[in-house]
Amino acid sequence: MFKNQNVFNKYLLFALIVLILSSCSREGQIPFSDAKELEKIAESYVIISLATGKFDADLVDSYFGPDSLKKIADGLNYSLDTLKLSCESLINNLNLIDTLKITENEKTRIRFLMRQIKALDTRINLLLGKKLDFDSESLAFYDVVAPVYSLKYYENILDSLENIIPGKGDLAARFKTFRNKFIIPNDKIDTVFKTALSKAREITYQYIKFLPKDESFKIEYVTEKPWGAYNWFQGNGNSLIQVNIELPIFIDRALDLACHEGYPGHHIFHTLSEEIFFKKKNWIEYSVYLLFSPQALISEGTANYAVDLAFEENEKINFEKNVLFPLAGINPSQYELYKKILYYIKKLSFISVETARRYLNGNLTMEQAIEWLMKYQLVDRSRAERSIKFYEKYRSYIINYYVGQEIVETYINSKANFLDKKEKWDIFTNLITKPTLPVDLLNKETNATTTKN
Repeated sequence: MFKNQNVFNKYLLFALIVLILSSCSREGQIPFSDAKELEKIAESYVIISLATGKFDADLVDSYFGPDSLKKIADGLNYSLDTLKLSCESLINNLNLIDTLKITENEKTRIRFLMRQIKALDTRINLLLGKKLDFDSESLAFYDVVAPVYSLKYYENILDSLENIIPGKGDLAARFKTFRNKFIIPNDKIDTVFKTALSKAREITYQYIKFLPKDESFKIEYVTEKPWGAYNWFQGNGNSLIQVNIELPIFIDRALDLACHEGYPGHHIFHTLSEEIFFKKKNWIEYSVYLLFSPQALISEGTANYAVDLAFEENEKINFEKNVLFPLAGINPSQYELYKKILYYIKKLSFISVETARRYLNGNLTMEQAIEWLMKYQLVDRSRAERSIKFYEKYRSYIINYYVGQEIVETYINSKANFLDKKEKWDIFTNLITKPTLPVDLLNKETNATTTKN
């Protein structure tokens, strides 16, 4: 029927816009007293997201919506330019809504949709070749700019480690020698990780009592990935948790990964998002999770905070020392020193963000970036190289772990009694069961680049 592909693409775009605008009034404003019209825009957002995913394998992290929308997206032969026009049409029509004529519930949906579509539009622009510096990109996707820590800040931490890591000579080599005592043997990884997951699940159920009864997860062990672990949400409360065993896994990572990927981290975030927004509220836009969007900062920030929420310090010490260490066959005699060292190592974590920023902005070569990580994060070359692969693949996404955790933790501590664990859990649960955006957790002063000495 269509001899020219460009004509066909324009027809498809016109068809989608007709879908979006099918009940526009003569004045060009959408009568949103009927929520079905908003649903059409939400459905179009899902279709455009899935269609863009054909150009970008990393964009759509999970989709558990209707097969019918996926079939529409699969059948579209849109160019990136056409998808961008479609995004712009959705944004324009959301802006036409008369907010005086809609409910608070609809306003909430519009606010979330608007921010997600703008992030999607940014991703399409990057796929089309538009260049953004690291901070501009992170602001466009995640609503935040990572703070800048001076090199003196990291050097002071390294000085502290010089005084407590056993041995003499090169600090990184000493740290590696000491930390290697705490590697989980390969044949014990599954037992240790499943035990940690079981305990994290037990604690989570004490505080979140409305989880669906059929929620579950599967575990796979993989290699040759740029990440240490990943939660692939499958829908219907099910997750596939993959753990990368290409490099040694240290005993302290067991609880971190169990809480981050499982309970009350990613698995709970996605399970409750599906249960509350998609199944109960019928908000179709929550059936697709875009990796490069404000949702990611909330997801990673809460997941990184999850272990501190689930385990108070004494609980964590008791469980690691008396349960996980014996299961892994690791001598706990130097546990206290190990935890003290890890306290300072965690403070070095922001160097990963700064390295990514400088490397992706072209201020560090690959070799210089590797050397930075080896020097300031005390990792060996293989781990540094894996970090570089992560930066190249996911770019400014790295801020979601460290900045995200800082934002979430600061927000929860500002709202809760410091000693009241239940109150922290209530705020955490409310945060992940409401349509929360990063700006909701920030003060004006927080959402800016700062320099820390």
